Amino acid sequence: MYSIVKEKFVFHPAETSAIKKWILSSMGKKLNTWRNLVKSRNYDPSLSVEEIMARQTDNRVNPEQFQNLVNRWMKPEYQAVCEKKRISRSKMEEPHVTGTKSFAMLAEEEAAKNNGVRPTRGKLYQRSRTRKNGSIVNDKAAQVVASIQVGANESTNTQGPDKKF
Repeated sequence: MYSIVKEKFVFHPAETSAIKKWILSSMGKKLNTWRNLVKSRNYDPSLSVEEIMARQTDNRVNPEQFQNLVNRWMKPEYQAVCEKKRISRSKMEEPHVTGTKSFAMLAEEEAAKNNGVRPTRGKLYQRSRTRKNGSIVNDKAAQVVASIQVGANESTNTQGPDKKF
């Protein structure tokens, strides 16, 4: 795959090991995203391998590779790991809704919206726990967001003693 990228693109400055590492890492992330999409569209644990194979109609998916994936998803070891991760995710008390976006990237986006002014940790917390429709992920996060807002309001309302000019 990397050789195909090298054929199609010219690197300025010259190709380095850091560039190669970034490209391979990016390709790996995209592959995992693609696999997750294919799984979410086609996989149903209550169906047999043959039934899942019949459901898959996307012509971009190689049938042999898809069958290998389905066989992997059906293995008891894989199911055990999935269950362990599912339990771990359910224990999260204040999950964020930023997906794979890092908090650093989220802070950069917020700074760009606010003329370069970086957000406070409180603002970043609020943004990372608020869905696109404006709702907060859960009650505990809503309480924290409310206390952050109260603290922010108090700090802007207390300017110190009044001075007369």
